[in-house]
Amino acid sequence: MERKLTGIERSIDVRNRVSSGQIIDRIVEDTTQVSREGVYYHVLLPQGWRFYGLRGDKVNHYDFWREVVLPSAVANYFPRDKDRGQHVYRVLKEAYCGFPRGRVSVSADGYEVLQGDDLPLSIAKPNVERYFEIFDKARWSFYDHEQCSIDSKEAVRLEFGITKDWPAVVDV
Repeated sequence: MERKLTGIERSIDVRNRVSSGQIIDRIVEDTTQVSREGVYYHVLLPQGWRFYGLRGDKVNHYDFWREVVLPSAVANYFPRDKDRGQHVYRVLKEAYCGFPRGRVSVSADGYEVLQGDDLPLSIAKPNVERYFEIFDKARWSFYDHEQCSIDSKEAVRLEFGITKDWPAVVDV
């Protein structure tokens, strides 16, 4: 019996994907949606930091991590080792606070970017403003809920073999 697809899966139809990179590019680059609210991640891949964004007023980090971001990261780190990739996915599926992340919301004053100060704004700001189309229209605010968790961060560093470090807190 075929399982029912979630909202994100319906939009990318994971059953017929050619490669996770192509699917992620379609999602991350699709700026035709009306909403300028949403969630984002910056993920350290072997090639460097990569931005992942998802627009919508009802999207969340947990689902975006499990259904889009983590599968893409696994495919980038283990492109030829499906067994290792599946193992890493199982280990990290709850580690959605491991990489720098944030959200864009609408406030009375315009747009607000809530972020955890885990990544320099020189890296984060251009990606977020371009994807959400909020150039110079947003107030950037620290929000402790968006901080990386040290347990999640250390888990992703261990499983992906990442030596580079970034800020994190004990509890999120």
